[in-house]
Amino acid sequence: MMKKQRFCGRCFLYLGKTGYTSREVIFMDYNPYAEMPAGFVSALAANSEAMEKFAAYSGEQKKQAVDGAKQIRSKLEMRNYVNQIAEGGMM
Repeated sequence: MMKKQRFCGRCFLYLGKTGYTSREVIFMDYNPYAEMPAGFVSALAANSEAMEKFAAYSGEQKKQAVDGAKQIRSKLEMRNYVNQIAEGGMM
């Protein structure tokens, strides 16, 4: 007998043995970091001190930092923004 496949109607992810659990699919929609600007993620990855400080922020502080990063339009500005996080100049 063939196992019936289950799909999440919204995400179209297979919810089988090797796929995501239904709980994981539900919380994918609520991931606050899903919309982090790629440049911000890249700049954080390049600056371990900033990454550690960002990880220690409260949820509201992280939201504010991400919202600020969304306003930045150049690579140099983003690097300076992330350096401010590393130096403790943010929040």
